[in-house]
Amino acid sequence: MATSNNITLAIVLVIGLTISHSQLCWAKISPDWLRALRKNPNIDPNTPLSDLLTGKVNPSNNKPNPVKAPVVDKAVKNVVNPVTRPVGNAAKKVVNPSVNPDVLPENPNDFLIPQNAARAKVHVQPFIWNETLAEFARSYAQERANDCKLQHSHAPQKGENIARSPGVLTAAKAVEMWLGEEPNYNAASNTCNKVCGHYTQVVWRDSTSIGCARSNCQNRGLFVTCNYYPPGNYIGRRPF
Repeated sequence: MATSNNITLAIVLVIGLTISHSQLCWAKISPDWLRALRKNPNIDPNTPLSDLLTGKVNPSNNKPNPVKAPVVDKAVKNVVNPVTRPVGNAAKKVVNPSVNPDVLPENPNDFLIPQNAARAKVHVQPFIWNETLAEFARSYAQERANDCKLQHSHAPQKGENIARSPGVLTAAKAVEMWLGEEPNYNAASNTCNKVCGHYTQVVWRDSTSIGCARSNCQNRGLFVTCNYYPPGNYIGRRPF
């Protein structure tokens, strides 16, 4: 079909595919909206239409939309992440040496994975990492670094397991010591034959999050502490 030098381009409808929350939805875009968008001085003419349609660029300032923060439980301030996979980027937590000079950097998974394996054995939901508890644990680990006493903090609203060693004590080894009390717990009678409170705190059903830390003791050795929220080991109640 022959046309004049003035070419008229009629756009009836543009259908854009947008992706949100792993679901697909269709958005109908009017021709007038599209022409106005392209004339907007804040929009780079080279910006791909797909970026505009999917919300990657804010038309008001031509800047990428901010990334939403992770989901946070406001009650206890847990950042929710998968616990059988690396937390965050799995990097060791950087400790401020001016605040906690004797506290060691940690990978949360070193504490989470072995404890969650024990919880899975008794069909209890896995822990998540609670940075508020971890900050408290670092503070208390720094306090205990002065003398390395096997002494609880007695902090309210927190469960607590502690361990110490005159030599190397990894997170995994400390958890192994606590879980070593499993044979001492009699599930039938809900009693301990010997000490079993560290184990029962690890598998306590109502405890949902943890924060842990280790410190180098100034008189040699290491001190390890894990805090639990909500706390467990209530007399007369079963752990799972």
